[in-house]
Amino acid sequence: MVKFKIFTTKIVIGFVFLVLLVSKESHTQFMQGPRIISPEIHPDNTVTFRIRAPLATEVRISGE
Repeated sequence: MVKFKIFTTKIVIGFVFLVLLVSKESHTQFMQGPRIISPEIHPDNTVTFRIRAPLATEVRISGE
């Protein structure tokens, strides 16, 4: 009976750990927002750069 209680306790602890791990991953993905595809090269050879900077007041892109 003691071995069964120890085994059950290990199963419960493992399950709780797994739930917390999955919950954290879901929360992290939710907070990051949608995935940004950048740069995007269009058929007419124009390029669109996308960035996620909700607090930015100015954005500069330079290149050669």
